[in-house]
Amino acid sequence: MRVPLYKLLFLAAFIISAPSSQASVILLEDDFDSLTVGSQINGTNGWTIFSEVSVDTGSGTQTTRVADVTGIGGSGNAAHYVDSNNDGTVSNMRVRQGDIGWDPSSTGTIAFDLYVDTFIGGGISFFGNEETQQDGIFLQIARNDGAIRNRNSTGAYDELGAAGTISTGQWYHYELRDISLTDSHYDLVVSEGVGGSATIVAQQNDLEFRGSISELIRFDWGSNTSNGAQGADLYLDNFLVTSAVPEPATVFVMLGLVGCAFFLRRRMLAS
Repeated sequence: MRVPLYKLLFLAAFIISAPSSQASVILLEDDFDSLTVGSQINGTNGWTIFSEVSVDTGSGTQTTRVADVTGIGGSGNAAHYVDSNNDGTVSNMRVRQGDIGWDPSSTGTIAFDLYVDTFIGGGISFFGNEETQQDGIFLQIARNDGAIRNRNSTGAYDELGAAGTISTGQWYHYELRDISLTDSHYDLVVSEGVGGSATIVAQQNDLEFRGSISELIRFDWGSNTSNGAQGADLYLDNFLVTSAVPEPATVFVMLGLVGCAFFLRRRMLAS
């Protein structure tokens, strides 16, 4: 039975226009389990620590080292961030991951686990940005009042409501989903437990970037003001950054159908 050419072309166009299934490629995965407890994470797997003071000199102790978190309900090791910058003379410590780089035309996800012993007095900010700390995603994840806040393009903060708060002594799983550099938006889901759970603490779609960026090549987290006497003590673990790509099978089907249609058309014209 001959299938009319217009039907083949219609079928090819339909498949191409339909939403394609997507897989994820891992851009960064770090659970710190391969590192020795007590060692620095600076210089490992793309991490850089700024303004670290590893010995208490009376003006502040600031370290980010590997710690065993199984005793507090964690899985293996984690990055232990401690900042006791009590007199304000030591620069604020920041942790940067510079090993990121996904296709700006695709969407991506950043996920990690957080446990807080002591909130940071001036707030902790998470940035998905390029060369400035003010552009990209500006998300406060461990303020001194436990509030989760996103800073939008106007400079104002999106409060996620009474439910959007975290407590000390509890693991939380953060997922920044559908991060789009094209429209400068992302979705946020925060749930309880290592790796997440059905207990949602905060969920908000279409949060704005602080400013548009052309590529996501790094992110930072750490204190953004002097911590004062309160200091900071928290753990971050299980970083996972992925970028969405079309399934190869879907792409091959699309190309195959289009190729068949053109081949049949050429045979008809030649006959």
